[in-house]
Amino acid sequence: MNPQTNSIIRALTLLDLLKKETDDKHSLSQKQLLDLMQKKDGSCTEKTLRTDLRCLMELLNPPVTEYDAQKDRFRIRYDGIEEGRKRMSGIRYVHEFSNDDLELLLTLVCTCTEIGDAQKNRLTERIKALGSGCYTYHTETLTAVPEYSTIRTDGLRRNIRTLGAAIKQNRRVSFVFNRYDRDGRLVPVREARYEVSPYHIVKYGPKYYLLCGHGTSEKTYIYRPDLMTDLQVMEEERTGIREIKELRHSGAMEYMERHLSMSYDEPRTVTLKLHRDVYTQFHDSFGSHYTVKRSVDEEHDEVEVYSSEQAVINWVIQNSGRAEIIRPNLLRKKLSERAAALLKQYK
Repeated sequence: MNPQTNSIIRALTLLDLLKKETDDKHSLSQKQLLDLMQKKDGSCTEKTLRTDLRCLMELLNPPVTEYDAQKDRFRIRYDGIEEGRKRMSGIRYVHEFSNDDLELLLTLVCTCTEIGDAQKNRLTERIKALGSGCYTYHTETLTAVPEYSTIRTDGLRRNIRTLGAAIKQNRRVSFVFNRYDRDGRLVPVREARYEVSPYHIVKYGPKYYLLCGHGTSEKTYIYRPDLMTDLQVMEEERTGIREIKELRHSGAMEYMERHLSMSYDEPRTVTLKLHRDVYTQFHDSFGSHYTVKRSVDEEHDEVEVYSSEQAVINWVIQNSGRAEIIRPNLLRKKLSERAAALLKQYK
């Protein structure tokens, strides 16, 4: 092996050691680094280590004069120079992802219900390799209910890419929309293809949805990409988003906040009487997008929320006994009719 090749291998070994044995909170002295290097590469000496360190720092770090302005871009850092032999102290490799960043990524992967165990294990190992060996991750015990067990994940990802391309190109899309039959197979809802103007792809809970427009209607329509097949980008330009009533002055996030569980109907202001014990469930559903109007008594408040009518009715039924619709009267009547129909069905 020629000296140049040996020098390259030694530098790569040093870089790998720094990545595995150090991070922003764990460092090594030059002497400790030399001892570890000599166990891996007998050709490493104090002189070659000093040379390799200097070369790596020149390659991976911006100029030293720019440290204050580009501190976050410095990958190899040290605290200072020891007296006597002029060795560096506190040498460490600062990874591009912090331990907190990696913990978050691992949590997202471990609780993702769209991928199988084999892919989860492969991704978690790759994510861990982005950090040092000094940190212990505590995500192995995390799991999630497989709510997505029936979804065709390959088709879903492909459809999301196609829809994203159509939105960027300002084009309409066409597709076959399906439902599941009794045997768990996707079957078309109708023979004719759907043609829509796509605006936003959103994720609500465990599922993805497309917010779109139909023809000249100013309503917002919602379709699940996982139920689409034969999705195609059309040549025709989509209808401008300003023609869609609920999207012309707001984004996807505001739309989801007004449509609990992705309900279709238009939102309206609803006044509720809430027991104070139910605020956790109320906040889980509506977030902070409500107003406490007044105290009704020692246990109840009058609360105002702007949301889909059907979503509010469903939520009140789920929390019956602790929530009541006060206004509008028409919504009280709709809930009463729903309750009467349920009573008739189960009587």
